[in-house]
Amino acid sequence: GHEQRARGIGDGQGCIDRVEQRQPGGQGNGHGEAGSLVRYPYRFPNRDPAMTFTLRARVRDDAADAWFSLRTEVLVVLASAAFTLACNGLFWRALLEGRDGAAPGTWLFIGAVGVALTALQSALLLVVCNRWTVKPVLAVLVLGTAFAVYYMARYGVYLDPSMLRNVLRTDVKEASELFTWGMVPHLLLYAVLPLVLLWKLHIKRTPMARAVLVRPLWVALALAVGVGALLSVFQDFG
Repeated sequence: GHEQRARGIGDGQGCIDRVEQRQPGGQGNGHGEAGSLVRYPYRFPNRDPAMTFTLRARVRDDAADAWFSLRTEVLVVLASAAFTLACNGLFWRALLEGRDGAAPGTWLFIGAVGVALTALQSALLLVVCNRWTVKPVLAVLVLGTAFAVYYMARYGVYLDPSMLRNVLRTDVKEASELFTWGMVPHLLLYAVLPLVLLWKLHIKRTPMARAVLVRPLWVALALAVGVGALLSVFQDFG
């Protein structure tokens, strides 16, 4: 015969592994053999079907809790496009100053510059973003950009390296004077809403071998698109 013993881990709501102790030929030998661990995938009927328990491991698919799912590369491109379109008002106004808004060439110029900015931002982010880092990196960028856009629009200034150094040297009293109730609606739109969407997003998993091959292609494609877009309107900068 044999003796079976089930052992649960974690929340104690069920067994996910089984220890079987067998005797040679089904007979006891007076001292017995050491138990052997056997792998048993197990699904609890009263739990979420997306949750599968195996030996000392619990894998839960968080896609069930997400509002939508995206690949890392697609998320980076969409985030870069949002930064280009929604967070560069002063840049676009200065760039288009004196241009005829009804002229087809103006819209071609806007499209080419927008594509170039989006592509070059994407190339930079794709170097540092993967399935584990993309959300923290984008969250920091969203917060920093939300404050930067507010102060650029309010004071009509650009944030260059010297201004950023002055910001870092600002004391608590000076910094507190910059926070007003008027910035709350802006932060709700530019920070809170994007962070909620980012939190409810599921990052699709990509096998490591495929990711190593595909990511350089995405970076190269983004660089090629960005450079090509700039060359197409290079004469307009003259």
